[in-house]
Amino acid sequence: MTDEQSWDAIGRLVRDANRDFAPVLDVDALRRRPVGARASTRARGQGPRRPFRAGARRAVVGLAAAAALVGGLLAVRTGRGREAGPDVPAPVATDPPVVAGTAAPPAGSAPVTASPAVVPVVPVPARATIAVVDGDFEARPVSEGAHGFAPLGWTVSGGTLQVLVFNPSAPWYATLGPGRPTTGTMDGPDVVAFAGDARGSIEQTASVAGVASGRYELRVAVGGRDTTDVFAGATVELVIGSEAVAASVVDAPPAPGTFADVVVTHDARPDEAGKPIAVRITAKGGAGPTGYLDVDNVRLRLLPV
Repeated sequence: MTDEQSWDAIGRLVRDANRDFAPVLDVDALRRRPVGARASTRARGQGPRRPFRAGARRAVVGLAAAAALVGGLLAVRTGRGREAGPDVPAPVATDPPVVAGTAAPPAGSAPVTASPAVVPVVPVPARATIAVVDGDFEARPVSEGAHGFAPLGWTVSGGTLQVLVFNPSAPWYATLGPGRPTTGTMDGPDVVAFAGDARGSIEQTASVAGVASGRYELRVAVGGRDTTDVFAGATVELVIGSEAVAASVVDAPPAPGTFADVVVTHDARPDEAGKPIAVRITAKGGAGPTGYLDVDNVRLRLLPV
């Protein structure tokens, strides 16, 4: 059957369906019949319902046949149905597609399998900050000159050392007081104070994993008191996996009455990708009962190499 014959058949089927549906849809004709006549014919199982049902069935069958013919024509046109007949041109063979970055194959050569496209590696953005929970120790603020609780989000371990949030002022830091909440590289008035002689540490694991390239930069503000308290010394470490990959040992405090940054850097290695990253700050101890270590403003970022 040619396309023209198929479309003629479809038209006939649709017209017949429309004719069969006409009495079914003529509601006004039904309403004009006397109520008693409608009731009596329904009671006998006769009357208008049977011819209406037969007409509806014929219409549905005709529409289904028309739909099947339309589907067949469309399938032939798109090449997904029967084989192309004389009125449908056969598909034309084309050369293999060329992937960006590869040369087109010469005419008449064997088919070429293109290499997969190379996905560019996105460079690490400059100064990408790695979040440190309560890195400024302001999540649990305390009043001036008072000690509070352990810092939020940090794990405290080792010995009997007291590790508490502390809001220092004079006499510990003579420049601090009302209207002067910070000095040096502090970030806010609260710090963490390691007090006493025993060794101890605070540690936090970041919410992101290690990468294969880039440079980590860890900064911690360390304070030097104005009092006669003895600086206990500190070790600031960057831990990836279970290995302390970089550390800075601080044996002497900064200038009295201020805070200064201790900086630790490390170039990432491929074997570190996917491993957890942690920051660890340890008081070395051995300074006696008046020993101290004040730290604040913990920052970690990843820089391009």
